[in-house]
Amino acid sequence: MREPEIRYTRTEDGLSIAYTVYGEGEPLIVTAPLGYSHLALELRYGPLAQWYERLSHGRAVVRFDWRAQGLSQRNVPAPPRMWGETDLRAVVDAIGAERVDLLGCGSSGFWAAAFAAAAPERVRNLILWATPATGFAWGAREVEIATSLATQDYRIFTETIAAAILGFEDPQRAHAWAQFIRRAMNEEDHHTFADMPTVPGGRGTSKTRLSEEAVDAILRRIGARTLVLHPAGFRNMPLDSAQQLTAAISGARLLICDDDRSGLPIGEQATAAIETFLGGSVSPPRPAEPTAALPGTAVILFADIADSTALTERLGDARFRERARALDDALRAAVREHGGAVIDAKTLGDGILATFAAASQAIAAALACASAGSHAGLPLHVGLHAGDVIREADNVFGGAVNIAARISALAAPGEVLVSDIVRGLARTSAVVTFEDRGEHALKGIAEPQRVFAVKPLD
Repeated sequence: MREPEIRYTRTEDGLSIAYTVYGEGEPLIVTAPLGYSHLALELRYGPLAQWYERLSHGRAVVRFDWRAQGLSQRNVPAPPRMWGETDLRAVVDAIGAERVDLLGCGSSGFWAAAFAAAAPERVRNLILWATPATGFAWGAREVEIATSLATQDYRIFTETIAAAILGFEDPQRAHAWAQFIRRAMNEEDHHTFADMPTVPGGRGTSKTRLSEEAVDAILRRIGARTLVLHPAGFRNMPLDSAQQLTAAISGARLLICDDDRSGLPIGEQATAAIETFLGGSVSPPRPAEPTAALPGTAVILFADIADSTALTERLGDARFRERARALDDALRAAVREHGGAVIDAKTLGDGILATFAAASQAIAAALACASAGSHAGLPLHVGLHAGDVIREADNVFGGAVNIAARISALAAPGEVLVSDIVRGLARTSAVVTFEDRGEHALKGIAEPQRVFAVKPLD
């Protein structure tokens, strides 16, 4: 890959920010896949250069160095609290794009999320890889130890933190990354940033560190189409953090990826998901134009209240609607917590329709929904199917949606039924068993469908 052509822009507080662009097309801005940032040095890591080249097919990949890092201005004054959003805004302004896609990596992914919340009209798609829900990846004990080392011996700090994150099993790889950290950010600048949030080694203070409530408020303002990628087994990044992040962002989807990165900064499964996510998106049309319909594959969950008419007569209209509204909130929460998206355009009144990227997530959500319905005294029929759908605005269409609805109708109250396709997708990932219920002729569907009841493991 060619040496980057370095360009510069200025932030609103007057600092020089270095950036470069690979490829042509719709811009995808990527934040620091290696944690720290140095535009020239990072390309010496061959797999990363190949990764940029792959991502730049058909789009413009924009990389930049944060203030005080890489080729951007060094020896900077104490930054404002939202310094990362400020740097990112300067880059978006510099490339002259009305709207961009953002790929936020690690803790710096918080700044991509913060910009998406602050400037929703400028962000088309948001992808967050290994980004903690609190805006910071390390636990308090690790931060305390790292900060102490950083103030005493910067070299020992970088060597220790590299080994702690990458693992002590491969000291050469950790040492190489520690050297990269020291060249990406000098000791003086690191001390300047030591009290700031979302900086490796930064401990934060009551004046500078963003509270979890403040981070959550930012995440809940995001309106961009969002994909959360969680590398399974990643050090210092538990799954519940990714789930919390996904639940806080309206409509976000969660994909749990294998941790075999095969030399890539971001693994093959996550990279393929990024390409699919971006390749299936278009800029939203102007209000006067019709919305484009987009094809894609999804796992579809269809749930509705069993015998709602009889329940209404028994409970009365007011009491039934009160319970149904409470159940609707619980179902939406279950979908969000398991990485799904509720299709509001098809709100069922007595149930819910949702889509998922992974069968295991959809099954976990379906079981949670069935449990919520039983707990509320409003048992649900729940069905799952996977297939191609047409996405249009906030709606989905297609035969796969109809099959999910028909499978739901077959389920007994409180039961989850899935198609053979869903069972096949989830056989090695979902912690459940499947009970064969045979083939069924479904109304309006040409071919019989084999369905399976989902049984949680004891």
